[in-house]
Amino acid sequence: MKKQTLHIVLAGCAVLSLLAFPACTETWDGHYLPDSGITPTETLWDRIEAEPTLSDFKAILEQTPVYANNKVTGVTYATLLDADQTITLWAPINGSFNKDSLLTLLSTPEGTALVEKNVVKNHLSRYAVSLTSTTNREIMLLNQKVMRLTATAFGSTHVTRANILASNGVLHLVNGTTSYYPSIYEGLLSDYEISQLGAFLKAYQKDSLDEKASVASGIEDGKTIYVDSVTIPKNALLSEFGYLNNEDSAYWMIAPTDAAWEAAYQKILPYFNFAYTENADTLQRLWTQKALMRDLVFNVRSQASATDSLLSTAYRSSQPGRHVYQKPFEPGGILADVKERIDCSNGVIYKVDRWPFTLQQAFFQPIKVEAEQDATILKSANCTFNFRSVASGNLSNNAYLDMVPLQASSNPSITFQIKNTLAGKYDVCVVCAPQTVYKTPLTHEDSLDVFRPYKFRSTLSYMDKKGISKNYTSGGKTFTNNPYALDTVCVAEAFEFPTCSYNREDVTVTLTIQVYVLSRENDTYNREMFIDCIYLRPRED
Repeated sequence: MKKQTLHIVLAGCAVLSLLAFPACTETWDGHYLPDSGITPTETLWDRIEAEPTLSDFKAILEQTPVYANNKVTGVTYATLLDADQTITLWAPINGSFNKDSLLTLLSTPEGTALVEKNVVKNHLSRYAVSLTSTTNREIMLLNQKVMRLTATAFGSTHVTRANILASNGVLHLVNGTTSYYPSIYEGLLSDYEISQLGAFLKAYQKDSLDEKASVASGIEDGKTIYVDSVTIPKNALLSEFGYLNNEDSAYWMIAPTDAAWEAAYQKILPYFNFAYTENADTLQRLWTQKALMRDLVFNVRSQASATDSLLSTAYRSSQPGRHVYQKPFEPGGILADVKERIDCSNGVIYKVDRWPFTLQQAFFQPIKVEAEQDATILKSANCTFNFRSVASGNLSNNAYLDMVPLQASSNPSITFQIKNTLAGKYDVCVVCAPQTVYKTPLTHEDSLDVFRPYKFRSTLSYMDKKGISKNYTSGGKTFTNNPYALDTVCVAEAFEFPTCSYNREDVTVTLTIQVYVLSRENDTYNREMFIDCIYLRPRED
């Protein structure tokens, strides 16, 4: 009757840590339990009560509740170890750990949760696990941590007595509590010195139902009804920056202290001024924090030689020069001034007192608009287009736009869309291709035609802080290029956009190129333009 009652109580309380693992089978138990020929009748709790050297840990188990859905249930681990569940316990003997400090923690709700996850569940495993002279493998604990198990050691603690059989599992005695190593994600959320970074990540955490680990009783009104439900923490940001909570991952994480985070935040914030946009303040905070985070995470398994260079998780092979940091541990490197190294279960946290990046390294990067891509063209007048590719050379994307006037006297114009500008300074440039990329001058007359420069004006359109469209024309200045080479012509030097268009669907920034050749200049300038790209070069001055 005792065991039947306990089974009913446990089922009603949703013992999540056990349900997260498949139910054991006779085959599994037969493989791990020593073949003694005797079926024990005593439970694990009976064994603990009968063992004098476990009285201290027994007191901890009696006062530690089982948590379900991050809430305390009416079941303690003493009750759990006396129930019909198959478990293995590595129990620290008296004098090998600080009993009083754990009891003090158990007197507060926050401390109780820590003891349950970091101590009790750190010494429990689903299934019956016995030791042999050849044991050397990793096992999964109830807190999802992975522990190395050998014939004589449980993690870093020595096994003093092994394979004490019980009706519901196996008991091993160990000489101390094994260390709990938080994941990087757990470390970020629990360290008061990096609380701002932790708070940013925590804001995106949502628990979701783990249907595979939960126990369903049937379907009612078309919906599955669960007797016991298991929830798992999900964080949308981790899929963007790195799976910092996965135990089978390996990351390095740079973690700015609160003062460093705040200083970098205030420096970055003005660049994401959405001003007139709906929810401007929310967007500004979001993109500022993401920019701050962008290069803080490094996948260890993606590094060829971490001492030579580090690729952050923002690195993309299509942009090989970005998010790459040379000689990270040498003076001037991003990991040269580490305040504290924190070893975690799935990597390392490097705590720093200064955000170690320049703005251009992390987020304030050049913008390139390929002229030959039709989607970048907003409108045009008095011209036709030819989109051409070249086999090799210095042209961006190995292609260019040939803008041909409709008539010999036409001055064509074209307007390009420019997306993802920040509220900062740029040199706005038109990269002009020489006509020799397509035409080969064979005669003197050919040369006179091919090597005529372009002459044009520009109009840069943008939104001010009130959402009013403004134009910048460089005072009506005309520009010419070097017709003998690929030439970058700056049409707006150190131009400061008052607002940000980052990640917007609508286009708020455009550049119009207007050919401006007078009839008397026909022999001096060329009305047909070869345009490689529009290039915005960021400036921090």
